[in-house]
Amino acid sequence: MDHGAQPPLGTTAFIYVIVIAIFVWRMMRPMRVSAARLWTRPGILVLLTIVLIYAEQVSSPSPLWQIAAVTFGGALVGVPLGVVRGRHSEVKSTERPGVYYVHSSPLVVVIWVAALLARAVIRYVMPNASHGVTLWTFGLLGFAASAIAVSAYLIHQKLIVVQRAQKSGS
Repeated sequence: MDHGAQPPLGTTAFIYVIVIAIFVWRMMRPMRVSAARLWTRPGILVLLTIVLIYAEQVSSPSPLWQIAAVTFGGALVGVPLGVVRGRHSEVKSTERPGVYYVHSSPLVVVIWVAALLARAVIRYVMPNASHGVTLWTFGLLGFAASAIAVSAYLIHQKLIVVQRAQKSGS
């Protein structure tokens, strides 16, 4: 199936570099987050993963068990990265109740973004690759989704500890 003309590689690479640089820069700075906002990014990523898998199924169907196995395998591999990121993220309270400063490790964020970028590179470099090759890229999506979800869970646990410390100190 022909998917039309690909945009110039230089333009695509430039856009990816800019978007990733902005994302990494934002993630390296301490951010003010609420407990609800902490779950927004993992929720969006999981939703995006589901939409991408559905879109691939519409254009080129695969057995559901294959998609589930590859995505689940990638998710299992992403759990340790999420644990590392969650454990190395610093959480501090702010003057506003329910709002906290969270500072994540930049190295882990770079690795996480590289997993998402790898899928895009594989899809761009091999646009006419067999469906089996592109199916494996769902593992990268599972990897990224689980890494950020696990880290959000561990950061949330740190938020609970900070909340308890604030209440006992008040």
